[in-house]
Amino acid sequence: MNDLAHQDPWLVWSLVVALGVPALAVVLGEVIARLERRGRALALPLRAVRSVLLPLVALQILLDRAAGLPSDGVAVRLVTTAVLVVGIWVALAILSAVVFGEAPAGSWRARVPRLLRDLVMVGFVLMGAAIVLSAVWGVELAGLATALGLGSIVIGLALQDTLGSIMSGIALLSERPFSEGDWIGVDGVEGHVVEMNWRAVRIVTREGNLIAVPHLVVAQQTVHNFSRPTESEMEKIPIGFAYDHPPNHVKAVISAAARETPGVLADPAPQVWVTGYGDSSIDYEVRFWTGSVEASVPVREQVLTRIWYAAQRAGLEIPFPIRTLIQSEDEAPDELGDRLATVPILAQTLGDGGPPTGASLEHFGAGERIVTEGDLARRLLLVLAGSAEVTCLGPDGVPRAVETLNRGALVGIATLYSGRPSPCTVTARTDVEAVVLDTGGFIAALESRPALAREISAMAENRREAIEEARTSAPVA
Repeated sequence: MNDLAHQDPWLVWSLVVALGVPALAVVLGEVIARLERRGRALALPLRAVRSVLLPLVALQILLDRAAGLPSDGVAVRLVTTAVLVVGIWVALAILSAVVFGEAPAGSWRARVPRLLRDLVMVGFVLMGAAIVLSAVWGVELAGLATALGLGSIVIGLALQDTLGSIMSGIALLSERPFSEGDWIGVDGVEGHVVEMNWRAVRIVTREGNLIAVPHLVVAQQTVHNFSRPTESEMEKIPIGFAYDHPPNHVKAVISAAARETPGVLADPAPQVWVTGYGDSSIDYEVRFWTGSVEASVPVREQVLTRIWYAAQRAGLEIPFPIRTLIQSEDEAPDELGDRLATVPILAQTLGDGGPPTGASLEHFGAGERIVTEGDLARRLLLVLAGSAEVTCLGPDGVPRAVETLNRGALVGIATLYSGRPSPCTVTARTDVEAVVLDTGGFIAALESRPALAREISAMAENRREAIEEARTSAPVA
């Protein structure tokens, strides 16, 4: 073998390249596949080693060793230069992946911006390239620096906007007014910062669009960082109510509706302010806080929805700024009576007497509580439209479903018969329209109709048994 190496060195090196390089590529491929399955950042630079650096090294061995070309030849020098430059870049990429790619969340390594890491890597690559030019090509670094100094003036004039964005990016890194993951607003664009690269800040807007804002523009604009100092976001909703309603009562109704809306923070609590007296209404402003900017839009919509339902139940009028259409008083009772007459229980209760005295309509939005467990209010409601769910707390403290109430169902019969606080919670599953009945008149009507009284009493007893079973039954595994 030694004789063969001395007589035909090109054959030995050819065999090394033909057998060793593919074997090494296969090994690297297996290692890369395992790292990718684990989601490791080291897989990307190792892929560059297999796909770029390894073929260049094989080519250099073939040219310098197997083919026997002179080491100072142009071809060998070009390949050597490529091997060294790519090797420097790959080594820095591996170092970056090990140090920063596997950094724990919240550590100083995870907080180092990607742009800064890229700039440092480019600086080292340029330094390595200069050393390679001096060692391989014999270029004098002093002369090269002079030439680059003159050429940089021309390049700077041609790329002043791009270089300005890069320098602005460096300034942003030092000042750090925002980081990746923050929600910002700049130059009319508002959204989630997903990347800060060499030239621009990439922002995903609320609509899901990706917008790149150059660093130069960011440096010249006022930046609103909605994620600092806290993630919470305050929303303001202007609304007006009629002059007939006392402001303190209006503020209590609106504040309660805002507090009960999912997504509204309890601390700080929602606030309602009187902001002025308009032409047709007293003007109010509702202020509440959400956990983040992303959640503010859907929560705002839910608050507006809850305020409408709460205002309807409380009899608060939101006047139209130009004209208000009022239904004539002689039509409303007839229409309500016609609707109530279509409900079997009330049809039997009312007879030909028309709508019950003191009956009024109330609206509940999906997810709102109609009755709360332990509520002392003694009200009897009849569901005219929509559906609601009856729940009570089980022995483990978890709400248990009892039954679903649909059109024609009575709410509050358990309290009506027992005179005790409500043993269950009734929540609107969909938008619910209900009529509030006068309990005294309803009981008097039942006393004159024993069969109907027994039917409703049996209904109340069935519900009481269902509630008791839900309260005492073991939780389902």
